[in-house]
Amino acid sequence: MDLTGAIRRHPARTAAVLAAGAVVVVAGFLWFRPDRLFTDDPVNEAAPGVVPGEMDTGMNPAGGSGPGVLARGRFISL
Repeated sequence: MDLTGAIRRHPARTAAVLAAGAVVVVAGFLWFRPDRLFTDDPVNEAAPGVVPGEMDTGMNPAGGSGPGVLARGRFISL
């Protein structure tokens, strides 16, 4: 069967098949979520050169210009 001729004879059916295929592809992507292969690991690391627990007050304890905690929060999956 000639595919080009079938597409020309049945444009509505062709559009419906393409739309259904797009829905299947999007649903498969949302179900599998390949981005979680790279972003599902929790991170719990200290800043370079900082002793864990040292910077809990939000200020540098020595009063210098070193790193300090500016904000705290949680990452959430959207």
